[in-house]
Amino acid sequence: ASANGLVTNPTGLIEVFQGLLEETDFASIIKHQKPLQLEPEAICQAMLAGENLPMLNNNCRIPTPEECLELAEQTVSIWEAYRA
Repeated sequence: ASANGLVTNPTGLIEVFQGLLEETDFASIIKHQKPLQLEPEAICQAMLAGENLPMLNNNCRIPTPEECLELAEQTVSIWEAYRA
């Protein structure tokens, strides 16, 4: 529902997502989490696993495996930046 009200272009998504993380005080939330060893390759493999393909294929544009890896790398980067 929230995505339907999103008013931005693709290049503005980073700023919108950053704002969401800041508005929800994401940094203070994850500081209480146990340390996790996140590996982009493992996250990418999980995204491409058979049981997750229906979710992956439900996008308006199906991401390539390379794009999935890039998303996983960015996810880990964000997690580590907010854990610091």
